[in-house]
Amino acid sequence: MLRCITVDKETLIASNCEKEFVKKLSSQKQLFCPNCQSTVIFKSGKVKSPHFAHYDSECVITNYEPETASHLKGKQILYEWLKKKFPYADVEYEVYIPETNQIADIFVEHTEGGMEGLRWAFEFQHSPLTPTEWETRHELYKSQGIQDFWVLDKAKFMKFSKARDITDARIRNELERIIYSKTGLCYFLDLETSELSIDFNFTTSWHTTIVKDVKRQNEYTYHSPIHHSTDIDQVRVRLNDEFKYGVLIYSEIESQMEERLSMILSWLRGERARKARQELQEKAKEKKVFAKRKYGEVKAEIIWQFMTYNIDELTDNPYSSEDENKEVKELKHDVRSLSVEEFLTMYEPLFDKLYVNIEEYRLWKDSEDLVLRLLDSLIYVDPFLYIVLD
Repeated sequence: MLRCITVDKETLIASNCEKEFVKKLSSQKQLFCPNCQSTVIFKSGKVKSPHFAHYDSECVITNYEPETASHLKGKQILYEWLKKKFPYADVEYEVYIPETNQIADIFVEHTEGGMEGLRWAFEFQHSPLTPTEWETRHELYKSQGIQDFWVLDKAKFMKFSKARDITDARIRNELERIIYSKTGLCYFLDLETSELSIDFNFTTSWHTTIVKDVKRQNEYTYHSPIHHSTDIDQVRVRLNDEFKYGVLIYSEIESQMEERLSMILSWLRGERARKARQELQEKAKEKKVFAKRKYGEVKAEIIWQFMTYNIDELTDNPYSSEDENKEVKELKHDVRSLSVEEFLTMYEPLFDKLYVNIEEYRLWKDSEDLVLRLLDSLIYVDPFLYIVLD
């Protein structure tokens, strides 16, 4: 770990502290883990960069990536870059997040500049991590409104095919695939050059070889463009106004990334719509349960169908008019915002009319009167449409 605190709650950073002074505090056992409060020691040798370590093998709060030299260096590069890019934000090493029981390698909390309230977790990944483990951690961050940026060790994770006559073909690992599929981008950091590579577009091609007079075809994957790396100091965070969602980008490839960024924006809008629909469904279910107690099962089922039909079907209908959309917006607002008592009181006259209309429609549909049966076969009537009941 690169951060510790003293007995006076002063923060010390291993890479830029006064070594002799910190060694003295370490020997006196006056250095502590900022997350679990247990004693740590200062280590500064010829091989590894200066860092702090628990007396025990790991932090008692949670397991996080072992502090290899590569992991320490990756975190340091990202930390220094973030401090320069966001001088007015709170940027800290190894911050424990109680809501998710995770320790972010670098945690950024914005307090001004139009970014107030934004929280970012930057993770530098050097050791192996399964797709399931990554997805669990990613979803935990997202559940708390924290955007997580995963930066992979390029030397460890970016691999290339060694097949004869093949150049620049990528061997894509499972961790890279899941990050790319869930976030739309994937980042790699070269610890030797401090260059950041940004994956945003792939192409495939077939290569034919003849082995013992047998023609064989193999598919190979390439990033397009091949050159998509730059010094990390040239990288910036591009923030979307609609969602305040950030992506890492640099000028030379920004125009080439636009199609991918538009796709990410579509994903975000789709996710927002799914969440809104789920919330509405949950609120509607609450109102159905209450209506069942108040009116009985038959009328409660009609109320439920009325709510779900208008929320789901009419909202998705590209041919619905502005007036219809206005009515649905009002209904959605009321389902979401009103208490069950307020909602049923407000809509009770409409539900009574709906109940009568449905009963009349059923009688009409089941009637033996030839005129009514002919009208039923010729005219489509949907009794659950909100607009019909005005």
